[in-house]
Amino acid sequence: MQGLVDQIEKGSQAAAPVTPVPAAPEAEKSAQSTMTISEEDKPLILDFINEATEHVESCEAGLLALENKSGDKDTLNLIFRAFHTIKGMAGFLNLVEIGSLAHSAENLLDLARKGEMVLAGKNMDAIFESVDLMKKMIASLKGSVETGLPISSQPQLPELIKKLKAGGYKGYLSL
Repeated sequence: MQGLVDQIEKGSQAAAPVTPVPAAPEAEKSAQSTMTISEEDKPLILDFINEATEHVESCEAGLLALENKSGDKDTLNLIFRAFHTIKGMAGFLNLVEIGSLAHSAENLLDLARKGEMVLAGKNMDAIFESVDLMKKMIASLKGSVETGLPISSQPQLPELIKKLKAGGYKGYLSL
């Protein structure tokens, strides 16, 4: 399942696969909810969906293992790399919301990797929430590919990103 990663590393010049459609009249709709996927870009997006799903599954398994073996650097690095890879692939494909979530989770995980915070309590909960929301976002993306409808936004995303960012502040290190 290295197809998309290989294309990114080789510098494939895929135009932003997610194509904007006219904005919805409601001002609260995000830019993500006004984007559809063109027919020619569907194979790239389907590769992303498959690879991202594998990364999310490895994250989830890693988090469960980390709960039992707190502080395991190898497991922490595995989870970090999964979010890092999803972030890179999402950026390549202009999947802004998926990339934002992956980036925020990656930043919190990096603090734990550097020993600047403990991945426990609310921080661990926020990473588990990130995995759950990432699953929903990938499922929504798959639904968009299948139906041709715009990519659905996830209303809980801004609040989760706030939680992830708050995890780096003193006083929230391991609550």
